[in-house]
Parts: sequence; structure tokens; C-alpha cells
Amino acid sequence: MNNSFKSQRNKEQNLMRIQSNSEVTCFLFNKKKLLLAPNLFNMTYFLLFSKKAYFHLAFLFLLPFIGNSQLMITEIMYNPPESGTDSLEYIEVYNAGPNAVDLNGYNLVFGNTVRYTFNTQYNLANGSTVVFAVNAGAVMRNFDLTFMPIQWNASGLSNSGTTVVFRDLDNDTLDLVTYANSWITSTNGQGHSLNFCPTPIDNNVSSSWFASEDSTGRIINTKELIGSPGVVECLTPEIYNVTGGGAFCVGGQGLSIGLSNSETGVTYQLKLNGNNVGTPVNGTGSAINFGLQTSVGTYTVIGTLNGVDETMNGSVSITILPVLGNGTTQAACGSYTWNGTNYTTSGTYTHANSQCNVDTLYLTITPLGGEVENQYACGSFFWNGATYTSSGTYTHVNSVCDVDTLNLFLTPIVGFGTTQAACGSYTWNGATYTSSGTYIHANSPCNIDSLYLTITPITGNSTTQEACDSFAWNGSYYTASGTYTYLNSVCDVDTLYLTISQTAGGSTTQAACGSFLWNGTNYTTSGTYTYANSLCDVDTLFLTITTIDTTITLGSNVLTANQSNAVYQWYDCSSNSIINDATNQEFYPSISSFYSVVIERNSCVDTSACVEIMLWGIDELYESTMQIAPNPASDYVQFTTNELFDFTKIELIDFTGKTILNCSTEEVNQQKINVTSLNSGVYLIRFSTDSTQIIKKVIIE
Repeated sequence: MNNSFKSQRNKEQNLMRIQSNSEVTCFLFNKKKLLLAPNLFNMTYFLLFSKKAYFHLAFLFLLPFIGNSQLMITEIMYNPPESGTDSLEYIEVYNAGPNAVDLNGYNLVFGNTVRYTFNTQYNLANGSTVVFAVNAGAVMRNFDLTFMPIQWNASGLSNSGTTVVFRDLDNDTLDLVTYANSWITSTNGQGHSLNFCPTPIDNNVSSSWFASEDSTGRIINTKELIGSPGVVECLTPEIYNVTGGGAFCVGGQGLSIGLSNSETGVTYQLKLNGNNVGTPVNGTGSAINFGLQTSVGTYTVIGTLNGVDETMNGSVSITILPVLGNGTTQAACGSYTWNGTNYTTSGTYTHANSQCNVDTLYLTITPLGGEVENQYACGSFFWNGATYTSSGTYTHVNSVCDVDTLNLFLTPIVGFGTTQAACGSYTWNGATYTSSGTYIHANSPCNIDSLYLTITPITGNSTTQEACDSFAWNGSYYTASGTYTYLNSVCDVDTLYLTISQTAGGSTTQAACGSFLWNGTNYTTSGTYTYANSLCDVDTLFLTITTIDTTITLGSNVLTANQSNAVYQWYDCSSNSIINDATNQEFYPSISSFYSVVIERNSCVDTSACVEIMLWGIDELYESTMQIAPNPASDYVQFTTNELFDFTKIELIDFTGKTILNCSTEEVNQQKINVTSLNSGVYLIRFSTDSTQIIKKVIIE
């Protein structure tokens, strides 16, 4: 199937008619790409070219030798800018071989699924393309095609990526491309198709593909549809000017060869007389430099993009010129003028009469050595062995090129002298002197006063003192702060640094319960306390502390609060309740329980701990069932009962309510209590279960 290119895209191109005895590809060139398409005329073809055409024509005639197959996938539109189901997906296959191919039995495969198989003879001429589409009519309309693409079966291409395979009738793979939506952003729903130029590079890597630049002018969902089904696109490098070259002198460092501009993604190879020089240089988007070149000849530059070469515009040449010129050796004092330039330092200097005609001066400069001094002196000045007493300019010859010069300005000397004795220090003309000596002060360069000074050290003692209201020192009475002195002799002076503070402070009377915090200190006893805010500022505290004795003495059936002269209120701790009318120091409980007392004294209130008391007279509880023998006892006590009790604890308690003995598990099991360790007296035995208590009285002898 011969597919034609769209005539409206062939702008500003020249047409050359050529004849051929076999089918030849028709090439379209514009500024940035090379377009390949078949012509509708049988056996006669047209070559449309730009200034780049000659190279591409020669190159593309070599395409039958590319890869393992002459059929290759050259364009994929996998995600057009449509909403919903895509109807503009298509795939382009190109015959890059020297001969036509019958596609009968060939098939197109997505992943592992065959989407189209040729079942009749279908000759694809060399240099021709065949286009497959998900919706042939939609692709034809939207891309203004003059032919109907072949419509594949079932659904479209994956928007995220898949493998596209073209197979022959033996099911052998002729070409395979596994594309991904990450290859080129503008081909993923942005309107552009993926394109591959049929060159010797691998078309199954992302770097071999580029986004189509063939505009259709059709806008879909605000994005332009850009693709060329049936037309093979090839990006070619932009043409820029070769720069540099010229002539340099023998022994020179060479000349730079460069390119006026460059493109990123394009490599540029410098050639000398057609041979490569160095390695290719990557484009930067700006001018590039191939460095200094020293070989004679003609230099050109080849740009390469995706395997397509383009010769850059123009060439430059390098020639080498012989070096001419004279040499001169010269010695001079101070400076030397040569060819209009004054030189003041030794060295080798050159003067270019022309590019490679250079004179050389080997110059030795001896400094004049003459130091020029400007001196201002008073009365006279000594210089190089001579004393000068008048102003003037004087010279001294050290050697031929070494002459010193003195510019002398003399002024007569004037001034006054002062003799002074002082104690410790002396201030003169704004300066303080602390040691004897002769000092000068220049009123002007030659008007100088002199001081002949004798310093006697100051002796004496210094005292720092703080006092309240007044302070007596060396017979004087001082009532104000200040610095005071006492003269023992002319240079023997005592000094007093005195701080007087007025007596201050306040007093506080406080009564507190238990303790009182005052100025950071906690006081627990009554007394008089002081706190010094400063030397003469003292506060006084008159403190009364009330303490309450909260201990209780346990007697026979009576509780006594040990604190006397107070107000009392007794509590039953078991029920946490006030005992009415129990307001005396002594309390006689009517039942065994835990009791405490609240004591108030001098407006201070405190509560005792809970104390347990066991009252006598309860030995009849369970009298009919619980038996204790012997009673009185001296060694052991045996207990028996007709009822079944699961005792959790058995205790012996004295008359104060204190537990004296806890019976062991073995004693409980044997129903026998060892009392040999107890003192003689009356005790209670308390038998406890989870739900009740049995209390029996026993006498120990």
C-alpha cells in the first residue's frame, strides 16, 4: 500500500525531478526534520529537499542494512488527547529494505494478543509505510489522510505502556518495541505521537524516540493533535557556523576552533581534512569550543542526532607562519625608552612589527638608587658624615647609578624648662607622670618645653568601712558617706572610704500552729528571731508556736488524750462518725472499735491516729460451742467447738488491745496454742472467719 504525504505540510521546499529504474523513497525536509513518504506516481519519484537534503539522501540509501529486519515500527500514538475511549490511536510500520515485502500472513501483536493478521497478498514497497489504527475512519479524518489506515481488532493501546510486535508469516519477530508513558511526557495524553527515525540505532530504547513535530492544526481538549501517520519523521541537527581558525606563528599555542551555537542532545565531531579530531563534544545550547588546534589543514564539524549526521556550515583553515625579528641587549640607569615605550625594570620585551615579525629587547635596568629624603630638623641635621646648619638640597653619590638626595628644612629651636616636685603623680600638658624624670612637650616641631620632675611616692593606709548612723576616725566624727583623708606628713596620707547607713527595720508579732515560715526559715518553737536585710536594716519576729500532743493513752476500758487544757471531740474511726457528748480528755467507749480524738488548743486543731480498744465482758459469745482448756493455762491452750468454722486468723490480745501473738497454721490445724512465752495476766483470744469473730478470755499463769 503506497501512502502519500499531505501536500499542505510541504512548505517552502524546492522540487527536483529524478528518474529511477526501481522504487526510490521520497524524502521531505524542513528546518528541523526529515520526512520520508512514498509517492503516488508509478516508477517516477520526486525528491523534495532543503539545504540538508544531500547528506540525508546518501545516508538513507544505506537503510537496508539496518538491524536484523527491513520492517520496523516508526510511529506510535498510544494516548491521544481525547476524553473517554481513544479513537485516534495508530501504529506506523516502515519498510526500510531494498525490496517490496508481501505482508500476507504477517501479524500485529499487542503484548501476547494478535490484533491484526494479513490474510491476502499485500505488497509493501521499499521506503513505504503501512498504518494500523484503532478507528481507521477517525484517524483518516483527523489527520487529513488521503488513504484509509488498516483497523486492528478489539481495544486500543495501553496508556501506561505495552509491547508492540510485528511478526512474519512464520511468527518470527521482525520488530519489537516496549514503550512506556514515562518515555516522553508530551506523548502521554498531550497530543504528540512517539516517532523513530529509521537509523542504525535500537528502536526499543526510549532515547531513540522523539515527540512528533508535525502539526495538524486540530485542537482536541485544548491540546493540538501532532503526528504524521504514513510519513516517517527524522529529527536532524540545526546547522550552525564553524568558527575560529587562521594563522599562528611557529612555536605558538595554536588556534581555537568552535561552533557559533549548539543543541543539547546533539554530539559534534571536529574533523581535519575529513578525519576525526579528538572525541565528539556534547551540545550545550550555546556556542562550543573544540580547544586549541595546532595542525595545518581544513576543519569541518559534523553534528549527530539519533544517528542522523549533519555537516555544519562552512569550514576554517589553520596555517603556520615563520617567526622573524631582531634582538637587542641594553643596560640603563633608572629607565630606557624603546619603540616609544619607557621601561623602568629589567626584563625581556617584544615589539610586533607584524604577526610573526617580532623584535626582542633584553634589558637590564640598574635603579638610580638615589633615595630622596625630605627632612625637617631643628637647628642642624647630620647626613652621610656631614652636619648641615642651613636649609637646602644636598646630594651624595654612592655609585654611577646610585645618588641620594636630601631636601633639608631647618628651624631654630625655642622652648621653656620647668622643675617640679610632687607626691605620687604630676599632670603636665594633659599627661600624668608617676615617676621622676625629664619630660618634653612639643608645642611645634622646634618649640619644645621641658619638665624636670621629682616624684615622691605617696604612703599611708586606706580603709573601707560601713557603719550605722555615724563613724569615728582619727578624732573626727562622720555621719555621712564619703571618702576622707588624714595627713600624717606631706606625702603620707591615710584614706577612709566610708559608707553610712541609717538604722532601719521593723518588728512582727505572730502566733502559729506547729510552725511558721519567715524570710525563708521555718520556725517550730516560740521565741524572738531577727533577720538582717542589710547591715543597718534588721527585722524582728516575736513568735508564739502552739503544738498539740495527739498521742492517746490506752487504759482498761478507757482512752485518755495526753494533751491537757484543750477542747476535745472523740470519733469512731470504724464508722467515721462523731461520738456525741464525747468531749472530755478521757473517753470510755461502750463497744470495741477504733477511736481517734480531735484536739483544739489556742485556735489550733489536730487529730490523733486511730487506736483500737478491746472491751472486756464478751466472753459469752458462742459460749455453748467454743471451749478453751485449761483456763488458767501456763503451757498451752486447747480449743474445741461443736460447729464447723474455717478460721482465717487466731490472735492473742492484751488488755490494751495490742496483738501479742498470731497463731501459726500448724497451731490452728491442731487447735492448740503455745503460750509459754507470755507473761502472766488476762488475755483475749480472737478467732476470726471471713464473716464473724469469736472472742474468749483466758488467764495465763
